Amino acid sequence: DYHRFRRLGLDAPAVDRAAQGARDFPGFVRRLYDELAAQRRKPLAGDKTPGYVRHLPLLAALFPEARIVHLIRDGRDVALSALEWATPSKGPGRLPLWSEDPIAVCALWWRERVEAGRREGRSLGPDRYLEVRYEDLVAEPERELARVTCFLGLDAAPEMLAFNRGKVRLEPALSAKKAWRSPMPGLRDWRRQMDPASAELFEVLAGETLEASGYPTRGALPCSRAVRARARRARRELGETVVSYA
Repeated sequence: DYHRFRRLGLDAPAVDRAAQGARDFPGFVRRLYDELAAQRRKPLAGDKTPGYVRHLPLLAALFPEARIVHLIRDGRDVALSALEWATPSKGPGRLPLWSEDPIAVCALWWRERVEAGRREGRSLGPDRYLEVRYEDLVAEPERELARVTCFLGLDAAPEMLAFNRGKVRLEPALSAKKAWRSPMPGLRDWRRQMDPASAELFEVLAGETLEASGYPTRGALPCSRAVRARARRARRELGETVVSYA
């Protein structure tokens, strides 16, 4: 009955088959994904759920055979994206202060997730955890795909780069995802699309994480009094809320 379960596209008989013989929860989940892979005529199935980045130790313990790819994107571009899709019931829009200062919320939200993923993922070791920067993937998709497939123990194939063949749609109002566009840099560019005060605020709240992830910042340059006040308020009003937010 869980509303997201329908997205798998598995019918009741497939779920029943997965349940038969499963001795525990991880076994049941494995069999569900086996059903999904068989339905798509694939040997393997995976999951792309960004929120999992906060639960890597649990997932690693439940599924010791699983390998984790952590895709990291410049948080300032993530914030620009979130401004379009987040709502009071979805994503960072569920956090306090969103209606008043969404950039501050995005900075703390992004920082907490990236740091959790990097900290817990790296503790699993290089055989189970791989970091990929989004910007590298769209700029050099063939090179980065080779890294990912090597990590997963798969053979790279040209068809992987032609995932959108026959699916591209040209309607201008569609997002890059819905239009099935090829990888292309610059869909978001905080340098052009984010006002200076917002960029400054994001850096005050998440600058260390940006730099640790390989993204340039203004470094030790001073920031305005107004930005410092916004940052103090965000830290005070969100605090542990961001950390505990599921």
